[in-house]
Amino acid sequence: MFKKVSVLTLVLAISLESAIAYSKPSKKRAGSNKKRVSAVKKMSKKTSVDVKDVEAIVEEKKAVVASEPVVTSTPVVETKIIDNSVTNDVDAVRAVVRDELQANNDLIANMKKKEEEKKNESLKKAKESLSSKLDNVRNECSGIKSNLDTIFGLSVATTVSSGLGTLVSGGALAVGLVKANKDKKIEEKEAELNLLTPKDISLDTSSEENLKKSVASALSDLDKDAEALRAEIAKDEKTSKTLGHVRTGLMAGATLTSAVSTGTSIGATLSATKLAEKMSSCNSALSELRLAKATAEAEEVEATDTLVVSANNILSVCTGYDEGNIKSLKNLATANSIVSGIGTMTAGAGTVTSFMANKDSVRNDNTEAGKKKEKNLNTASNILAGVTLGTSATSTTLSAVQISKAKKDSDMAEKCEKAL
Repeated sequence: MFKKVSVLTLVLAISLESAIAYSKPSKKRAGSNKKRVSAVKKMSKKTSVDVKDVEAIVEEKKAVVASEPVVTSTPVVETKIIDNSVTNDVDAVRAVVRDELQANNDLIANMKKKEEEKKNESLKKAKESLSSKLDNVRNECSGIKSNLDTIFGLSVATTVSSGLGTLVSGGALAVGLVKANKDKKIEEKEAELNLLTPKDISLDTSSEENLKKSVASALSDLDKDAEALRAEIAKDEKTSKTLGHVRTGLMAGATLTSAVSTGTSIGATLSATKLAEKMSSCNSALSELRLAKATAEAEEVEATDTLVVSANNILSVCTGYDEGNIKSLKNLATANSIVSGIGTMTAGAGTVTSFMANKDSVRNDNTEAGKKKEKNLNTASNILAGVTLGTSATSTTLSAVQISKAKKDSDMAEKCEKAL
């Protein structure tokens, strides 16, 4: 294996050879010097050379010197020339090496500069992306708490109105059943009146006069019984009519409460639809923020940087919304609006039938058809009151579930918006 020698060793070897060459001056010295400088420049471009290369150059120089004719000169002058030649060769080599080193240093500095610029550019882009994603999160995730509060309020209003509707429609049904029972008793008393006969009739047939008196007394007793029965029927009729009015009023109230429940449920449905879209956008924005933060950390953005600190604060509390929960809430509100809508229609129809059944023209129609019509209207009104009771109770239950779902993300939304 050949040993490696540095450029400095090469320079010293060539300088030594130059000194030997100058001990035999030649007219071709100037040309030989140029060749040596050229050879050194070529060799200086290498960081190291083989020993054999140096020996080859030395042997070549010796051959050149041996072939040159000898020129006599004084030792003093020759020594001066030798010194100048050696000095010039060394300076030339030094200049070449210095230029090469400077070029290498400039290249390295330029590469470092470009690398630093590239790093700074990546860092800048990472920060800009993180800042943009933070702004997007603030935009997409703001207002969710207020929307949840709106749905919560609408659900509470629905619960209250449907609860009242349940009580009112239940009252209407109860009154209707009492009225039906009263009407049945009236029918029985009317039938009894039609079949009323004198009780314990004892006729005195001892004389015509006594017979007349006993008949008159029997008829008088019959009339008294009939009058008492008619008074009871009239009283029951009055009570029945009052009950009819009460039922009509309660059904009207049930119509109102069901209408309110329908309106608040529709409002909750619309709000839940918008909120579901906003929650989805917020969740996407949070995912993008997590990615941007990870990229910034990979680009060595300092953890103390305000953007990174803000991102960490937001992501620590904004963990993402349950989109399934808000969709379920939306479905509940939709179902509630449908149920309440049905309740509104049945309550309205019940109000109308109750009013019709309680009209004097219907109540006073003692024909078989008239009595049947009144009975059918009362029955229909009671049935409609029962249906309204069912829809109101269902609406109340659905609203209670809506409230619990609206509260689920409320606390997290509040913390999240504070972090924003």
